[in-house]
Amino acid sequence: MSFIDQPGYYLGVFKNATAENRGKNDTPFLCLYFDVTHSSQADQWAAVSEPTTQDVTFCINENVWNNPTAKRILIENLSELGFNGDFANPTFNSDILRDNTVIKATQNGKYLNWNIEGLGGTHEKKPLSGDVALTLNARYNAAAAVQSPPSAAPQAPAPVPAPAPGDMGPGRTLPQGPPEGYGRPVPVGAPGGDAIPFR
Repeated sequence: MSFIDQPGYYLGVFKNATAENRGKNDTPFLCLYFDVTHSSQADQWAAVSEPTTQDVTFCINENVWNNPTAKRILIENLSELGFNGDFANPTFNSDILRDNTVIKATQNGKYLNWNIEGLGGTHEKKPLSGDVALTLNARYNAAAAVQSPPSAAPQAPAPVPAPAPGDMGPGRTLPQGPPEGYGRPVPVGAPGGDAIPFR
């Protein structure tokens, strides 16, 4: 089996799911395993060179159950997948887990996070309160040393009159003709000045 190390969209066939402990802290996860068969390449599905198995995980530790937002998102996502509620023998009955499920790999440091595309559980979006916005404004302005814009636009400098043809200002004029030797090849070792013959 090959290993996918590039972020992007993939097609996977759902195989099975297990609840298992992972990592040095034995963190519990609900893991859904997919056989990845295709990747999205230039808006087309292309078969991967060698099918591989990837898992989509849902953290189910105490921190999730004790955090109202994280718990709500977990329950929404698992309900949308048709989870039977049995972590010892998990099954699902959702159309999302059809023959070809779109799964997305996103970069997270040196690892890829795998998610099922289209799950609805998301963080609730609420506008900032006025006090929080003012505090953030003050922090940003202090850190970036942002200055308030001037009350009026600065005045443009007075226009400078264009010099007359051949006049470069007091005591200066345009040179007459090209510089000496301009446009004429100088053979290597040839004498300088007027001693160079014309061809």
